[in-house]
Amino acid sequence: MKKGWRKEILQILGILTCAYFLIMCLMAMQLHVQHRNIDFFYEDQDHEHIHFSHTSGYCYKGPSIAQIARQNANFSTEQSIESRILGSCTMPVSSADVEMDALWRTLDVSYPLALSVGGWLDVVQVYSWVTKPLTVIIVPHSHQDPGWLFTYEYYFETYSNRIINLMVEQLTKNPAWRFVWSEVCWLEKWWEKASQSQKDSFTRLVRNGQLEIVSGGWVMPDEAVVHYSAMLNQLIDGHQWLMTHVGITPNISWSIDPFGHSPTTAYFNKRSGAKAMVIQRIHFGIKRHLAKINTMEFQWRQIWDSGSKTDIMTHILPFASYAITHSCGPNSHVCCQFDFYQKKCYYGKKSIRSEEINERNVKAKAWLLWEQFQKKSELFRENVLLVPHGDDFRYSDPREWEKQLGNLEKLMAYINSDKEMNTKVRFGTLSEYFTELEKAQTRPFPTFTGDFFPYSDRSDQYWTGFYTSRPHLKYLARRIQSLLRSVEILYAAAVAKANKMSEQLYSLLKLLPDLNVGRQELALFQHHDAITGTSRKTVTENYRERLQHTFSKLKPVYEKVTQIYLEQSLSVTKNHTVTMISDWMSMPLKELRKKLVHISQKRKLVIFNPLGHSRRVVLALMVDKPNVKVTNSSTTLTIPHQISPVWEKAGFIEDLYELSFEVNLPALSLSEVTVEKGEATQNTRLVFYTQPDTFFMNITLPGINIYQENSPYFSVSNGYLTAYFYTCNGRLQYVHYKSTGHLWRSEVKVVTYTSGKTWSTMFKDKGGAYTFVPDGPAETLSEPVDALFLIDGPLFSRVVTVQPTITQTVTIYKTHSNMAKGVHIENKVNMQKLDNTELMMRVESDIGESRAEMCVDLNGFQVKKY
Repeated sequence: MKKGWRKEILQILGILTCAYFLIMCLMAMQLHVQHRNIDFFYEDQDHEHIHFSHTSGYCYKGPSIAQIARQNANFSTEQSIESRILGSCTMPVSSADVEMDALWRTLDVSYPLALSVGGWLDVVQVYSWVTKPLTVIIVPHSHQDPGWLFTYEYYFETYSNRIINLMVEQLTKNPAWRFVWSEVCWLEKWWEKASQSQKDSFTRLVRNGQLEIVSGGWVMPDEAVVHYSAMLNQLIDGHQWLMTHVGITPNISWSIDPFGHSPTTAYFNKRSGAKAMVIQRIHFGIKRHLAKINTMEFQWRQIWDSGSKTDIMTHILPFASYAITHSCGPNSHVCCQFDFYQKKCYYGKKSIRSEEINERNVKAKAWLLWEQFQKKSELFRENVLLVPHGDDFRYSDPREWEKQLGNLEKLMAYINSDKEMNTKVRFGTLSEYFTELEKAQTRPFPTFTGDFFPYSDRSDQYWTGFYTSRPHLKYLARRIQSLLRSVEILYAAAVAKANKMSEQLYSLLKLLPDLNVGRQELALFQHHDAITGTSRKTVTENYRERLQHTFSKLKPVYEKVTQIYLEQSLSVTKNHTVTMISDWMSMPLKELRKKLVHISQKRKLVIFNPLGHSRRVVLALMVDKPNVKVTNSSTTLTIPHQISPVWEKAGFIEDLYELSFEVNLPALSLSEVTVEKGEATQNTRLVFYTQPDTFFMNITLPGINIYQENSPYFSVSNGYLTAYFYTCNGRLQYVHYKSTGHLWRSEVKVVTYTSGKTWSTMFKDKGGAYTFVPDGPAETLSEPVDALFLIDGPLFSRVVTVQPTITQTVTIYKTHSNMAKGVHIENKVNMQKLDNTELMMRVESDIGESRAEMCVDLNGFQVKKY
């Protein structure tokens, strides 16, 4: 037996050795292949020559663009590369005990080299404690995702409806019990089905303090990729529903699942009347540091606040999760024993049974729980402790209510009666916790400024992958958000102008339900598993259908409201109809194109500016003829325009042109432009820089002058700047600012990060919808250029580079507005070609790092300097 056993071991070792060497060989082959296929695109150190190779040798060898541009502009090298600040961000004026920007420079982000069953470790540990008298508030809760693994409707029918019914029933039967609820979208759905008796009981429980509605938003929104106006709208919708149906306004915020936290949320909470907030998901290194300095509770201050007007009390749940396992104290293998609805939990590989509390074990269990309370209290400044007790979709069964809260009552009774423990424990709401905390406060809480991005829960698992997950849905949400705001502004203005009891007012009131649907559906999509793109594929498809439905509701409302407002303001006759041009969302996703405007007859275009300031912009629409005339309907003055050919897939489309014209739009105004058939013009050049095939050589486009050039580089200019491009890849390389004479290297690159595609990373965690975990450094996108051309007209010059995966357009406007002072880059990506691949656009510049400033926004609400 022993010999046979040894023989089998040797055979296994031999197989593993062969497999190891095979993997090493494949890795070497892969690296060799990658080396053979890589693109080299660089300037020599002397900046005199440019080289490019893609298996075919040099693309261009000769004087660099920088050298040529300096000669053309007639300025010195020293002057051209001198660093200077092009702009500046608003400097922060606040001061705080903890400033996140400064903390990042010294933060310890090391992660324990240990394994756990779940893969996560609590980095916040307590190894010693001093016994102290405590007041402990246990807060039962149930986290409700309106879409994640299953759809919103499925969750409601299977869990949420039942949980709310049981919540009302169990709290009514047990006056000592407490519960907190967050998302209003579930309450609105439940209210439609509930009996009057249930509604009355719900309202009574809220008003007597047993049930607390926290946050009160339509959803628990994401705080990273959501725009501030959508974030605010969902909060308004939730608060208005609560005021209308229950008569209350929440004053505590509960945000325990978004992937990082924004000060924008803190500001909105403060301004909406909240006195405190609870958060959870912050970088494990930050949480560990704040625990060490006893700053898990602080006054969160806006970075631009020179005083304390924006301060809001903030509590961080100190451990890895908001689940019961990570709530009572630092030892999850102990806390999991108090999740009485689970049959067992684990301590390493050891299974620990969950036991009902009885006379035989109540003492031991009570002391075990008390010890966790004491350990947890070491992380906080005051002797008042918050202990959440819940998890995702918990309390959907009456047995769980009895097991969880019933067993906790037995433990609380024992602890409260034991003088040696000197601890008082009870069920409570978040308001009750913060009230107790305020009573016990012995010193001011520290202040904090900054944000909690990016989030990481272990090692290098940075949750930044969701910034780009399902980008098309993020785009649709932004477009619907813009449409909704325009509709609301015009609707409010039209209602204000309408006479009481008039036909117009009646027509407007009939549109209100569809307008409310638009608000609620957009609010629902701000959920932290919706707009982030972190739901299952079937759920994501459901969100897409809901957004499509939202658009189909808002589009006719927009058209009708605009028509009524035109009748009120511009005396437009009723026999006119208004049709929205940009109805791209009603078309299949593969054909995102603006609606074609036929100009066989005169057309009037109504342009709405929903902003509170004037705008001077270049607008575009699709027309079927190149000979067009554009006039201002009020002044009858001709508006300069440009006709451009339209490229799609593999060529230009016949009888389809992009009409562009510049308009000046006053704030909150409707302007009229007339488009009609005009005289033929030849004011646009189409220049090809790729070698023409038969299609390009034979192409004719009415109204467009077509040329072919073979220079190794080319430039595009307006009155403010000149941009230089290489022909071999069509990418922007340098920008020369004429007013200062500065020449900045502004090299645009398209690079990719892969995840889980190499042999060297086959055993490593892969990135996905949540996290960004690349295989290694970025690689330049190695694809041939299918087409490279320049569209040059009186309003703008546009460089278009077509590749199999990406079509990049670089536009330089020739107007006298601020649009002309920069370079506008847009990328259209074929997502089907990017499996487990992140596509990035990178801009490399020689602007001095020590003097340059980068400004980024937080939710579009405030600007932050890095």
